[in-house]
Amino acid sequence: MADFRELQTPTGIPALAQAASLALAVFEHARVTSWDELGEAVRSGVAQACLSSLVIEPDQAELMNQHAAVLRLIRHKPLVTVAVCPKCERWVLVAGSVPTSCKARWGCDGSPVKASKAKRPVIEKTKSASP
Repeated sequence: MADFRELQTPTGIPALAQAASLALAVFEHARVTSWDELGEAVRSGVAQACLSSLVIEPDQAELMNQHAAVLRLIRHKPLVTVAVCPKCERWVLVAGSVPTSCKARWGCDGSPVKASKAKRPVIEKTKSASP
């Protein structure tokens, strides 16, 4: 049976954090580590089977495309993601814990949000075509 999965990001987080969250889930699903590797896997046809079971809504694809320049910097393994300040909307790359206060802009008192992998719950199961 093939499982169809949708991507779900937390609500109320900055758009860049949502895009990074989506990208990290896609990386894991496609078994790649980076945005560039994903592009190569799609162009060569390697990722098609994996990605065919992932439901990416048009607005999610557009969000990732809007932030593609930053998504090229994040990695699935080892994890390198973004922490985005919801107040000033500036971001920093993080490979571990997130600063408790904004370090991207002097005087900003926001608390950065670390982008973690989006959830991929099963939305539909289908029977495989094999006998």
